[in-house]
Amino acid sequence: MRNLTKKMSNPKPEIEPYCSVINRNLPPDIRILGYAKVPEYFDARFSCIYREYKYFFDPTGRDFNKMKLAANKMIGTFDFRNFCKKDEA
Repeated sequence: MRNLTKKMSNPKPEIEPYCSVINRNLPPDIRILGYAKVPEYFDARFSCIYREYKYFFDPTGRDFNKMKLAANKMIGTFDFRNFCKKDEA
């Protein structure tokens, strides 16, 4: 009777952590580490002020000097509108 009472007093089922659910469907070399809730009206394309990506690499067999040279070309502010789908609105 004790178990039945316990189950009835907690009608909400356990919700699995969001990152675990996503990571289970991703390849093993891609992981989601966190997320943030946003308002209903938020649009990832139009409401976003900035984006930040962090990449982690296995250092085995990597030429980090070449990687740093290439990454330095991406530092700054760029206009990528030509790569976007046109907004019909």
